[in-house]
Amino acid sequence: LRLPPLIVQIPVENAFKHALRQVEGEKRLTINLQKAEGGVRIRIEDNGPGLKNSPHPATSLGTGMRILRQTIDYLNTKNPVHLCYTMQTIEPGETGTRVELFIPETLTYE
Repeated sequence: LRLPPLIVQIPVENAFKHALRQVEGEKRLTINLQKAEGGVRIRIEDNGPGLKNSPHPATSLGTGMRILRQTIDYLNTKNPVHLCYTMQTIEPGETGTRVELFIPETLTYE
């Protein structure tokens, strides 16, 4: 499976830049790839302050997130099975952020 450019890099960079920088003590970042029906699920999690407590909310249109959303939107116009993306605060405790992506195995770049 070929991953779209920057699809993992942007959420990982955002975790370092916006979340882990604020953590005292142990900083955790996990990246999990799992085969799923029709594609691959990618989960990126950190133990930062979470979206509600972050000075950079999920609705932010920072450059990285804007590029990620534009890339996903573009690829979804070209493919019948869509690439999916979610970002949320990890429950319970409302700390940490989880980004989940679904990359269809039929994804094409043409």
